[in-house]
Amino acid sequence: MISNILDVINFNRHLKILEIDTFLICRIIGVEIFKYKSIPLDFFDYVKDLSRDDREDLIQECNSNLSRCLFNKTSNKEFWKICEKIINYLDKNFTNSTEDIYKAHFNSYIPKYNYLKEMTIKYIIALIIEGFK
Repeated sequence: MISNILDVINFNRHLKILEIDTFLICRIIGVEIFKYKSIPLDFFDYVKDLSRDDREDLIQECNSNLSRCLFNKTSNKEFWKICEKIINYLDKNFTNSTEDIYKAHFNSYIPKYNYLKEMTIKYIIALIIEGFK
């Protein structure tokens, strides 16, 4: 029986903010972003000329960068702003082109955090496009 707030924590019957954020982004994007093992189709052009190991490394780096951005309290607002721009663009002008969205909103983007690199933003764009399909 739960009779006070601490009982909820003791019985592990609560959600942490990060778990809620992860759930939200996975629902918005339409895929489990941090467990996604495939290369989004719209990201393939960026990795097709890389070796298998380099492709895996780049995908891992993009996932790590997204994790850092989302789970770091100082940068998660930037992550949500980026997602919002992408989703708003797709709502108004659906396109399968990662490059079109990147050029429209992020071509002159100066990363506030070193892990919000061009390829990471293109990866999140491709994931969101994939989820919209």
